[in-house]
Amino acid sequence: MSSATTFAKAFNNQLYNLIKSLSDRFPNIKELKLALTGIETLKRFNPKKSIDFFILHGYKFRNLIMEKNEEAFKNINYQSDITNLMSTSEFEKTISHYNINTSEYKDVDIMEVIKKFWHNFDVDERENIWKYLQVLMELCDKYIAESISKR
Repeated sequence: MSSATTFAKAFNNQLYNLIKSLSDRFPNIKELKLALTGIETLKRFNPKKSIDFFILHGYKFRNLIMEKNEEAFKNINYQSDITNLMSTSEFEKTISHYNINTSEYKDVDIMEVIKKFWHNFDVDERENIWKYLQVLMELCDKYIAESISKR
């Protein structure tokens, strides 16, 4: 197994753990349950796809996350990024190949859920979310570095 695959699997586990902790905190939010199912599906069928999508559409927020810039974090329009992502041919090929019904996931945007409920989190919960997001970014750094070194 390549290091890139190892980083992708670690990324999926971290992302799953973040979503699971949010789902436990807010058990009535169906988007979180759907997100867990989506991550489980990608983990089984194509573990690199979730980190690839995250790098394409979430990595641009790296500095804001590493700096824990709460104001900038709350002002990002993540939904437009999700809409753009779901209209890409790469996304379409992936969902077609794995026969994934995207209508279930249409409104699933974990960053929007975090943003929406940010005011409900206490200081420790916010710190834990920042740590999860920072670890995801660090795993992306390692995945990118490994992928570049293979070229």
